[in-house]
Amino acid sequence: MEYQKPKTYYQSKTNDFVLAHGDCFKLLKEFDFNFDMIFADPPYFLSNGGISLQSGKVVCVDKGDWILDPFSGSSTTGIAANLCGRRFAGLEQEEKFCRLSMAR
Repeated sequence: MEYQKPKTYYQSKTNDFVLAHGDCFKLLKEFDFNFDMIFADPPYFLSNGGISLQSGKVVCVDKGDWILDPFSGSSTTGIAANLCGRRFAGLEQEEKFCRLSMAR
């Protein structure tokens, strides 16, 4: 699915890494693809084949699926996601962290 969003801070040429700058609650409404919310998992969960435990339920993020980080900071989760074959959409309110993400 092709992802196009007007407020994108950065989007990779292969469309598998997207970083948006702004309020995550406003930006979430602009996504045109489906995703399951997985919060507060450190990037190493991807090394387990994308399997995690969320609220007592086992969840899985398959290769090629989107991982959304609504508070992406320096995009550590995004880097891990891409290295493990997942697509990444990061939302960050602070522009300094968007710049830091791009420097990594």
